Amino acid sequence: MEEISEHCASNPMQVTGKSKVRKLPRLEKRIQYKLQKERVYRPAVEITPLCFVPGATFDKYLGNINLYYIRESTSVREVGGVSGFMHSFVSEVQAMVRSHVLALGGNAIVAYDMIECVLMDNPHKNQCQCLINVTGDAVRVMYDIDLPSFTEKVHTENTNNSDIPKEK
Repeated sequence: MEEISEHCASNPMQVTGKSKVRKLPRLEKRIQYKLQKERVYRPAVEITPLCFVPGATFDKYLGNINLYYIRESTSVREVGGVSGFMHSFVSEVQAMVRSHVLALGGNAIVAYDMIECVLMDNPHKNQCQCLINVTGDAVRVMYDIDLPSFTEKVHTENTNNSDIPKEK
């Protein structure tokens, strides 16, 4: 097993106990850093209005979600007016839907839809009320990068067969 170390400046190859320590040239360090940096960001729970998650396959269907949320505020001017109130409420609803799907053991919600959104405000009293109904299907998905490729499956099946005679 090789370990990468930056503190061995005198000798590029040192043997310490059971493991070898080797120093990487600067170019290899840059390449490794760049490869680590280009990983795709995925949220803990993907929300999509599509009936599938692009680049993924369904692992398990967890059920239909149909949630109603109501929020009322008596300080609408202080939170940025009606638009600020509405923006914060919709983002909180999406956060609650994400946490609900995560609690069910899923990592995506497909066919997400905001069916009903009723907003009532009284600007003279600095009040606002909102009702939101969201629906969707909670699923657990496996991304294609995480799945073994077809050639890897065939290779492992061929090497595990007992019909193939072993060479001595």
